[in-house]
Amino acid sequence: MVYIGAVLIDTAVEPDPVVNDFTCPPNCDLCFDVCPVKALDGVTVNQMLCREFSTPEHARGWDIYTCNECRKVCPYRNGKKG
Repeated sequence: MVYIGAVLIDTAVEPDPVVNDFTCPPNCDLCFDVCPVKALDGVTVNQMLCREFSTPEHARGWDIYTCNECRKVCPYRNGKKG
């Protein structure tokens, strides 16, 4: 699981190193098991399945993200690496 983000500032800073070799822990399939729509296949995420399930439109017209089950069980998110 990799989060991509940005902070806008007016000061020069050193960039973080680019992640080139991110892999999940060996034999980890927690996210596969917990995904309610089985949108993960071990290579990619079926974005259509994921988004149709997890982003219903709010009555005022904006999207709300309602799932996150895969992220909740990810060992990297929970501070356990390997």
